[in-house]
Amino acid sequence: MKKALVSVLTLALCLAALGKDKEPLNLPYTDDGHIQYREVVEVPGVPAAELMKRARVWIASAYRSAPDVMKGNEEDQIIVKGLFDVPQGGLAGGSWKVWHVLTIEAKDGKCRVTISQFEVEWGGHQRTALDSNGYQKAKNEPHFGFRALFAGVDKEALATLASFKAAMFKAPENW
Repeated sequence: MKKALVSVLTLALCLAALGKDKEPLNLPYTDDGHIQYREVVEVPGVPAAELMKRARVWIASAYRSAPDVMKGNEEDQIIVKGLFDVPQGGLAGGSWKVWHVLTIEAKDGKCRVTISQFEVEWGGHQRTALDSNGYQKAKNEPHFGFRALFAGVDKEALATLASFKAAMFKAPENW
């Protein structure tokens, strides 16, 4: 009898936890439903060439294999193709591999960084666009089981932007 009561109470607590209201996600979407983070970093008095130099140094430390992921290595634009792992959460464990494109553009005194074209990898070989279609009922309302994915993408993208922004204000060392 005690075991049955404990089982019923445990089940009730689990159901209550699932039904708990969660804060709504607030992901930045483009008009066509794709997730895109974009920020302009103002660094007055720093020439575009110096900003791009700082960006390359940051890429080398932020991405494991910088030469393999960096494309369009031009004077005013760098395109990086990278990925980050997002923990799946729940009982399943593991993590999703989320691919993205990071674009850095510079002008004297400012640079713009964009993180977009998110894709989630399934089974180690198939990638699917991560947008408002398929994984969500509506923008910022993921289907059951995908909330951790979207929240993780938001967390990782914001951390990447913060790291990039800090790097743009860090003057190079003179040695």
